[in-house]
Amino acid sequence: MKKIQDLLFFCIVLLMVLMQLCCQSEKESIEPLSVGDVYSLGYLKEQLTKIDKSLLVDIEEKLVILEFVSATCSTCAESVPHLQRLQTNHLEDVLIVLVTRQDGSKWKKLAAKHQWELPIIAGDTVLNKYFPYAAVPHQVWIKGQKVLAITGWKSANESNIATVLAGKELKSYLKEDTKVDFDEIIPNQHLALYQSVISSRTGVGSRFRFKKDEILVQNANIVFLYNCAFEMPNFPNNAYVKLEVNDSLRYLIQGPMDGITGTYEQDTTYLSWRDRYTFLYNLRIAKKIMAQKPKISEFMVQDLNRFFKGYLGIEGQKRKRTVKCLALVETDTLGRYKMNRNPEKSGDSGMDIELFVRKIAYRNHDCGIPIVNETGYSGDTSIEVKEHMADFPNINKELERYGLQFVEKDVEIDMVVITETNSGKDSPAF
Repeated sequence: MKKIQDLLFFCIVLLMVLMQLCCQSEKESIEPLSVGDVYSLGYLKEQLTKIDKSLLVDIEEKLVILEFVSATCSTCAESVPHLQRLQTNHLEDVLIVLVTRQDGSKWKKLAAKHQWELPIIAGDTVLNKYFPYAAVPHQVWIKGQKVLAITGWKSANESNIATVLAGKELKSYLKEDTKVDFDEIIPNQHLALYQSVISSRTGVGSRFRFKKDEILVQNANIVFLYNCAFEMPNFPNNAYVKLEVNDSLRYLIQGPMDGITGTYEQDTTYLSWRDRYTFLYNLRIAKKIMAQKPKISEFMVQDLNRFFKGYLGIEGQKRKRTVKCLALVETDTLGRYKMNRNPEKSGDSGMDIELFVRKIAYRNHDCGIPIVNETGYSGDTSIEVKEHMADFPNINKELERYGLQFVEKDVEIDMVVITETNSGKDSPAF
């Protein structure tokens, strides 16, 4: 009898070892899935059991939305509350799960701070192999063990959820993430004295690097490229570029104003424009030839003008223009905001007034017009605006005690002006 028990015990241990080896082998040989493929929910169920077994209720019948996130992703801070509202509206037929490669402690702190309650699978090493990505948020829709969509976060909306729950075909744009090896884009870069590349959209996401001997702008539209080349303020967005071109060219340069919306038809139009009219620019110059040479940004201006004269019949120049601005102005002559900083006093604090204006511009990056300093003062300031820096009524209320206000007025400032160079030539067909 004891021999039978020992043999049975041995068989159970052997079976457990074999199962573990099979699971390990499966994880190592995972093939990425595409829309239309079958995805068994086994691993997902295993992870959700560790969080809360109640999450498994009717999971086979539910629409499961996985959103891959990161604690350092600013867009995720917008997408997660949106998903949480959708989950509240669809408790019976939708399950939304967050997934991250990161350690759970980082996300727990963030979730506690913002009162996010969606379940999260942290330290993921498996799901990101089934659904690889280079940028977050990254979303996967699954129902009935079938992958319905691999898309961006705005596809998660009431309309698309209703479509799936009604058993209809979901149409959403495919989010394809491709990592880029920039050494392949510019080969033998260590040998080059001067090398520049303008290519069509490359890889996923965007990147910006500006150094004395290198400029890299990945996946930017024409407005942003020229804004960088002329070293204009980055914020508010597009506020320092003026298009003096016909309507057709204006559309090709700016593109659809709404970007990704989650509506298939609009997203298809936007992505078609983005693939053709956003670009990668990279310029590298050997440091040894830069002595007493123009700034590297001047080379970028020349490169852009050479290319876009041929591609679209346009060029960019820095010109004075009188435009509507949000201007910081004095409301009295007391100068209460001015500060004579004493470096010997460790408690002395303040900031350059231009830096204060740039901070306001950053917090109001979508306001659409330049934000400028029209006080006539360029020194240090004691201004403090502690809260609601994206709310101009609040900002002006805070500035009253300093004798300052932001007002709309026409101001002559430096602008990047994009004009047509061959107005008789037809614009490229979209």
